Amino acid sequence: MRESVIVPVYNVADCLDECLRSVIDEADSDVELVCVDDGSTDSSGEMIDMAARHVGASGCTVKVIHQKNAGTGAARNAGLAAATGDWIMFLDGDDVLAKGWLSLVRTMAAKHASSEMLGFGCTDKLPVGSVAEGFASREVDVSKVVGYDVYARGMWQYAYRRDIVEGLEFERMVRGEDKLFQGAAILRARRVALTDVNAYGYRQREGSAVNSDWNREKFCAELAWRDKWLMAMGAAGKTMDRALWRYMGLYLLEYIPHWLAAVADSSLRTEMEGLWFDTLRSSATFAFAPWQRLVMRTLAATRSRALARLLCRLPYAAKHLVHFGTLG
Repeated sequence: MRESVIVPVYNVADCLDECLRSVIDEADSDVELVCVDDGSTDSSGEMIDMAARHVGASGCTVKVIHQKNAGTGAARNAGLAAATGDWIMFLDGDDVLAKGWLSLVRTMAAKHASSEMLGFGCTDKLPVGSVAEGFASREVDVSKVVGYDVYARGMWQYAYRRDIVEGLEFERMVRGEDKLFQGAAILRARRVALTDVNAYGYRQREGSAVNSDWNREKFCAELAWRDKWLMAMGAAGKTMDRALWRYMGLYLLEYIPHWLAAVADSSLRTEMEGLWFDTLRSSATFAFAPWQRLVMRTLAATRSRALARLLCRLPYAAKHLVHFGTLG
């Protein structure tokens, strides 16, 4: 069993050594670390070159690719093209894997031999604790129904069997390319193994693509990936469990309006509202909760800004109650 860990790298010199060490210190000769320098302007490129030259006694293979800046998705695509492992993992250059991650992946692969994806937990509290031996795991059938626990995890919280991601690529989007890739893999899969043990450490960084301010491009991308995935679900003959379709519907009806309310430019906000109404029209055909479909269709038909504003003004406590009170 051979594992490939793909690391897109762009101007993360301040935390890149910790990232690389979290892979190399656990690795043996069956681990392949693929680092893609996406046109970094700091010392990140030199750091991964040095890691390849001084990998240590583990025998881990380190591949380095340097390319002009083209975005995280393009860097991951370059890594995918170069990876040769039986299992593919993704690790961002400012994040880390927990001590014991390799044992966790191999244990799950052996225990759940029919699973095409191996999912684990994530934490933003660094440093990440070590993976304990004898951890619990479970296997989920996703041949027809995709569950909330399967999709709600991040793309980088999975090890993917090679045949599941063969031919898949990350689309060039400012948001959501990771969820589309993960979603496409899930739609190909029949069984997924899961554990709640934290094996991935996520670092919150100011100025990252996730935490930066909203604009038209990011808003359009947010709507696009959700709409694309819902259409792909239907085309694949799969649906979502109750928890996931309620969550996806609430996202469209609560979080999107919340972002709209924060747009100061009135003309831009009006344009974004129009795009949101159009997305609701196509999304309403999917198997959301009946009240969600009713609200989506009403908004799409009336294009009511008043109703949209009402959704924005729902207090957080009410949203929290509606969300988690109806997921069971």
